[in-house]
Amino acid sequence: MWQRLVAWRTKSNVEDELAEELAKSRQAESTWEEQEGRVEELSRTKKATAGGRERRRYPRHGLNTGATLYLLRPLATVETTIVDLSLGGCRLHLQRRIPLDIRIRIEVGFVYGGLPFRVGGVIQAVHTQEEIGVRFIDLSERNQRRLYSLIAEVQRDSQQKAAEPKFDAGAVA
Repeated sequence: MWQRLVAWRTKSNVEDELAEELAKSRQAESTWEEQEGRVEELSRTKKATAGGRERRRYPRHGLNTGATLYLLRPLATVETTIVDLSLGGCRLHLQRRIPLDIRIRIEVGFVYGGLPFRVGGVIQAVHTQEEIGVRFIDLSERNQRRLYSLIAEVQRDSQQKAAEPKFDAGAVA
């Protein structure tokens, strides 16, 4: 009788633990969805086309931070600047002119807010020999969450800068 009670108690504890894990998982999912919603809400800024429709799936946000473009074939690196960033890709300004074509697999590495970030993609557009558009591909869930957080941080930074009073050195007597 005692052994049955202990076995039942153990089974109950396992069920409780599983229920707790499920609740945590659901909470994490809802937090993820809320975060995604906030980023999309913050993203509704400028319209990309005439007629008021957003042309891109994910709006881009000005970043202007240094990055490294890793070409996988041929193996090479190019110093770049991320001009703008979205959940689906980025626009890069290359520090030197190199001939590139679309659909070349690449990786982009950069640091923002002290955190390193590296994401894979393909060249989606070649605007000039110095400026390209990159579409992110094969993002892991972890990198997707990090990218959402990064874009939310970029949004907060740009909103804070916009809210700061402008100092005019010429106005001081």
